[in-house]
Amino acid sequence: MELTGKVIKILQMQSGTGKTGSEWRKQEFVIETPGTYPKKVALTVWNERTQDLQSLALGQEIKAYIDVESREYNEKWYTDIKAWKIEKVITGAIGSPDAGGQMPPLTPAETISNQGSNPFDAPSDLSSSQEDDLPF
Repeated sequence: MELTGKVIKILQMQSGTGKTGSEWRKQEFVIETPGTYPKKVALTVWNERTQDLQSLALGQEIKAYIDVESREYNEKWYTDIKAWKIEKVITGAIGSPDAGGQMPPLTPAETISNQGSNPFDAPSDLSSSQEDDLPF
């Protein structure tokens, strides 16, 4: 899944040692989604992904690729939103090949017009001598 928004807070990194003796690091950050009713969403990055947050600035637009997972502990459920990839969004350049190297998907009308036929053109089998019977 993907989530796009503006970085509004980057929390302190946390670290520790797991049951097996392995070291772990995690860092949380909060983004605000665009739209009429913006939502604040807290995301978590783990271990080597914490380095991705070092290059982010408050107010920067990002796209986070996320996994949502819930687990039970003492008959309560806890949900984590883990970001496994973070991309900076270049504002004002949507649709340019430099914006992440990808073009946005074409709309059906663009796809048809790119194929050389416009769905609003008159059919080619009508002769110009035919009178149209439309009232307008």
